[in-house]
Amino acid sequence: MRRILWSLRYIWPPIAALQANSQLKKQMAKELGGCEDYQNSVDKWLKAIGERVSDTLVRETENIENREIQRKDVIEAKASSLTMALGISTTLLVIVPAVIGKDWGLPVPVAWAVASILILTIVHFLVAAYFSIKVASVAAFFVVSANTMDTLLQKQGDQTDRSWILATKLANIEMNIPTVIVKTNYLAVSQALFLRGILFLGLAASTALISKVVTG
Repeated sequence: MRRILWSLRYIWPPIAALQANSQLKKQMAKELGGCEDYQNSVDKWLKAIGERVSDTLVRETENIENREIQRKDVIEAKASSLTMALGISTTLLVIVPAVIGKDWGLPVPVAWAVASILILTIVHFLVAAYFSIKVASVAAFFVVSANTMDTLLQKQGDQTDRSWILATKLANIEMNIPTVIVKTNYLAVSQALFLRGILFLGLAASTALISKVVTG
């Protein structure tokens, strides 16, 4: 059974991504459904930090936070570019045969083979586009905002200091980990399907070209 599952994952990349993301999505839904997990994370980091607040700790925390935000932005930018490329590729793939004409002069078996490969190409491109679009619609992203600061001020009053801000930033980073992983998995699937689609397209073109050369 494991070998069959491994084979299916290799043949169709979305299977592995969907399995890996299912537990992560449950965790994300739980985090967004209530503030208990978030507050527990804040309390954990606050306890770990204690009174040991230093400029180095503040700087490194900000660096980590900025890198995670940049990572999310890069993933979404790549997905957006890939979506555009997939849209153009799919459109051309559908339009070109109609422009060239119905009769390509290929033997019937070869024509069926080329048509089947082109259908596989279109399927791969469309599914790749679907997963690239999903990258941007995974879940909310935790960041320090005016509302966060207002909440901290209300809870702590004049005791709010850099410890609480650091704890909140670190909690945000921790809570965002599943979201970033899910986005990365979706992007990886989209890229894998896009590359496979390109390979299928090349195979179809090569098959048609070789057939034309052989048959003269």
